[in-house]
Amino acid sequence: MRKETLSEKEKTLAYISASIASCCKPCVKYHIEKGNKLGLPNTELERAITISIKVAKSAMGNMEMYGLNRLETRSSHRDKSKKRDIDRTMILVSIASAYAVNNSTLFNKYMKLSHKLDLSNDDLLILTDIAWLI
Repeated sequence: MRKETLSEKEKTLAYISASIASCCKPCVKYHIEKGNKLGLPNTELERAITISIKVAKSAMGNMEMYGLNRLETRSSHRDKSKKRDIDRTMILVSIASAYAVNNSTLFNKYMKLSHKLDLSNDDLLILTDIAWLI
């Protein structure tokens, strides 16, 4: 039996972030409507969208660096000194988004951070299932 701690609202935020990161317009429409029905405030919906876009951009940045490194070209334009507030929602939507866009670097980072949040392995499986379904 699964030990689940994710609320319907948290699952919906994960669906929204995976949908955004995967560029699935029908999925985004459906899950935002569901979020509205669940009473999620626009600020939470906007935050999930913003985080998922950052994850997707990071995936593209990682691929850019990977490609440039194959050409033996180096780029130092990226600022890695920015600190971000990390909380449960950020980690949940980051895991789903990173999985959806195959960003293994961020996926591994947020999976490690998820253990500080008392998320069960079943919760983590649900997040990857959400991203996989999109």
